[in-house]
Amino acid sequence: MIDVRDQAEFRADFPDDGIENESRIVQFAGKGVTGAIAEMLEGIGCAVTSPRNAHEHGWELKIQFKQESMWCQVTALGEGYILLFLGNSRRLGYLEAITRLNLEMQADPRFHDVLWRRCRGPEGPVSNTPLDIGLDQLPEPTPKLSWFRWFLADVFGRNGVTEV
Repeated sequence: MIDVRDQAEFRADFPDDGIENESRIVQFAGKGVTGAIAEMLEGIGCAVTSPRNAHEHGWELKIQFKQESMWCQVTALGEGYILLFLGNSRRLGYLEAITRLNLEMQADPRFHDVLWRRCRGPEGPVSNTPLDIGLDQLPEPTPKLSWFRWFLADVFGRNGVTEV
């Protein structure tokens, strides 16, 4: 089983883009950082929404990669940021996207001290990678049968039906 760490804590060299007036916070900080993360995700082949204001929670992105839907939230916290990356952690698209995002963040000189931990489940070790394996060690995707081919295989007991 792959150990998935879906929350990153990091520092980033971006101007403070939070906006306050005398009575309240108009825009929470982190929009620029979230925009940079969106660009990284687009660079690895993801379809990404524009950063959406999540108020005190920061900024959110909806992500599509290899037919998988994911969600990301970036929250400014003191001098750093917290990134939460959620999706189906048993799907290869999710595992590849989070791993490639980490590689981009580690290579970008604006991002520092990127450390990943589990957001859900028992607390585990902190690491500079979101997975305990590399991209080259991810299992091969299994081909999906169309519903009709699945039905034929189920009804007639044929695996890998090639004729219809």
